Amino acid sequence: MLADSPPPPHARKRAYAAIALLIALAMLPNLVWLAHDPSGAVWVAALLLPLAALAIWFAVLGRWPWLACLLLTPFALLAPLETYYVAQYHHPTSAQIIATIVATNPLETQEYFGRLLVPLAILLLAGAAVALLAAWLSFRARLHWRGPVHIGFLCVGIVAMLIPLGAGFATLRNKSKAAKCSHHVSPLTSRGAHK
Repeated sequence: MLADSPPPPHARKRAYAAIALLIALAMLPNLVWLAHDPSGAVWVAALLLPLAALAIWFAVLGRWPWLACLLLTPFALLAPLETYYVAQYHHPTSAQIIATIVATNPLETQEYFGRLLVPLAILLLAGAAVALLAAWLSFRARLHWRGPVHIGFLCVGIVAMLIPLGAGFATLRNKSKAAKCSHHVSPLTSRGAHK
C-alpha cells in the first residue's frame, strides 16, 4: 500500500492565494465603508475588529482551514451586495434592511437594481465560488496551521478585539463619572443661590 504523497509546493501557494482572495472579498464592503468615512470609530469597526475576528476564526479552525473557508461562503456570497449597498448609502446594512430585501417581491427588486441585477447576481455567485475554491484548494493542499504561528494569530486576534472593548469601557466609565459629578453641584454655586 502506497503512502499519500505530500502535495506539491505550488498547491500550497494556490491555496494561500485563494484564502487571501477570500479574505479580501470578505473585507471589500468594509474597505468601501472606510473610504467614505475614515473616522477613528470606522477604522475600528470596519478594519480592526473584522481582521481580528478573521484571525481568531482561522486560528481556531487552524487544523481545518478548508472548513474555515467553507463556513465563510455566506459572507463571500453577500459581499458584492453589501459592497453595493455601502457604496450607495455610505454605511453597512442592518438586519432590518436585509429582512426587507428578502421580503421584497422580485419585481420590486428588479426595479431597484435595474440593469445591475444580472451583473450583481453573477457577482454573488462568483463570491460563493471564491469561498468554495479556497476551501477546495486548502483541502487538496492539506493545509494545517499549528504551532507558534497558529497561537500567535489567536493571541493577536484576541488582543485586537480587547483593545477597542477596553477603550470603549473606559470612555463609558468616564462619561458616567462626569454625569454623576454634574448632578452633585453645590447649592451655593448654583444660580438659585445667587438670586
